[in-house]
Amino acid sequence: MKEYISKRYGDIIHIFDPIYRENIWVLISPYEKDYERLYKQKFNTLPDRMDYDKVKARYSVCENKVGQVHIIWLKKFSIPELCHEVLHLVAYVLRQKETYLSHETDEVYAYYLEFLVRTIIAEKKGK
Repeated sequence: MKEYISKRYGDIIHIFDPIYRENIWVLISPYEKDYERLYKQKFNTLPDRMDYDKVKARYSVCENKVGQVHIIWLKKFSIPELCHEVLHLVAYVLRQKETYLSHETDEVYAYYLEFLVRTIIAEKKGK
């Protein structure tokens, strides 16, 4: 899995997906200020407002000079919340490729979800 990790800085895991050519950032931080700082530094904007006390995790997509960037923010590392947010990402990417979830395509969704979750968990564990 390491060959897909292009950078790691602080609590941010950066994955470049070579199949769909997507940049994915995973931020693990209990502080909403870290999430907002990431947006401000990288996209010169702030994320949509939300009730941070009620939110455990969040998925969003933004544009920067290299193109589209997917961001998953987890207040704490949790596999259920990670899977939830990764599914949002998978659905977004595959819909952009005109691959809609159906009985015929569910395996594509499952493999992409598995690839991303395994990669993120491996990087979190330092493997």
